[in-house]
Amino acid sequence: MMNSNNVLRQVTDIQMQCERIIASKDVLGQYQDLEKYSKEINNYLLLHVTDEFIVSHIRSIPKLNPNKTTEESIMIKFLLLVALLLTAGALSSHIHSRQKSEELKSQIHEMKNKYASLEFLLKNYF
Repeated sequence: MMNSNNVLRQVTDIQMQCERIIASKDVLGQYQDLEKYSKEINNYLLLHVTDEFIVSHIRSIPKLNPNKTTEESIMIKFLLLVALLLTAGALSSHIHSRQKSEELKSQIHEMKNKYASLEFLLKNYF
């Protein structure tokens, strides 16, 4: 069983990892490890935290999904299809990868913010 200092250190660590990946150019190559780490921390916390408000907050931490579809991304995908038809695959593929990276960065940023507020809640909980 982890003590409260270790839990808080891991919550701080995942925030730093989020920052590092957001600043990185290889988001697509790194997000899976971050998602796995987040899942491990969340599973541990869900087993050991009894406060319903904190549990609700833990459950609200986003799962990373490079294929998450928003209205904006639907429009971009449509434009990519048009670009594909006009210019061939290389440029379109690059733009699509870049779009996925930007979507992941947005999700990772949201994840980092959720962990920052979770850290505050856990400091008061422990």
